[in-house]
Amino acid sequence: MASMSTLILRHATVGDTVVDVAITDGAITDVGHDLVAAADAADAVDVIDLTGHVLAPAAVEPHTHLDKAFLANVVPNPSGDLGGAIAAMREAYERFDVTDTARRAVAAITMFARNGATTIRTHVDVTEAGGLEPLRAVLEARDACRAVADVEIVALCGFPVLGPLGVDQRALLGEAMDMGADLVGGCPHLEQEATEHGRRAVTEMLVGIAAERGVGLDLHTDETLDPEMLCLLDLVDAVANGFSGPVTASHCVSLSVQEHRRQREIADAVAGAGIGIVALPQTNLYLQGRATSQLVPRAITPIAILLQA
Repeated sequence: MASMSTLILRHATVGDTVVDVAITDGAITDVGHDLVAAADAADAVDVIDLTGHVLAPAAVEPHTHLDKAFLANVVPNPSGDLGGAIAAMREAYERFDVTDTARRAVAAITMFARNGATTIRTHVDVTEAGGLEPLRAVLEARDACRAVADVEIVALCGFPVLGPLGVDQRALLGEAMDMGADLVGGCPHLEQEATEHGRRAVTEMLVGIAAERGVGLDLHTDETLDPEMLCLLDLVDAVANGFSGPVTASHCVSLSVQEHRRQREIADAVAGAGIGIVALPQTNLYLQGRATSQLVPRAITPIAILLQA
């Protein structure tokens, strides 16, 4: 009979009570008081006293880009804005092979885990400029780190997506999903020279692809201070037609420059559609608001209003 390894966490505060928690071979097997490990001489038993400490689920990192980990000092962005970051990465892809990208991704996953985040959602560029090598690297890193973290991968579809110019990009997205990406991603607000109708069409297309694949989606949404850019509402409409998978809108920057009443209207619509929001203030405080010298909101998604909806 194979021996088991048991860990007993004594006197841990969970919610409003104090309990013992038994963990056997990495899985919680019992919660109670004065727990004793199974009487098996072959068992290895460790006990940790958590008196005065709170026991809670591990932290979650809902939005990162493991394929770009540790590149801030390697890929300069002189303009400091989103367009500059995109252009800098486009020119830098050829400098990084699968081995290098996987190494950086493993280092980032390990750092997350050491700081308590053991569930990670990462967006990975799937673009004509970079091809599928970033995804191959992150898939490799995910496999190497399965013992320390669960990594969920969003295939971040490049642009353009629509029409003849988007044929290759759409094919790459399909290949990425075949390779093992978990969710469909994209940036409808960046569709080149797209009208409002075009951006809506991109959102509908990405939702349709996710529906066909039976997966969820997480879209970079309205990462701009342009008040007229509200792809978030396109997403609300697109998922209202019966989409059953999980839906996330990341960034939602233009929501910060809407009039308060409009913010509440949009928040109610988002809540009604069951869309989750990931606000990224550290990123958008840096990338947005650089095109004007006027005092402008620096891209803080009004998350309090969203939570009230």
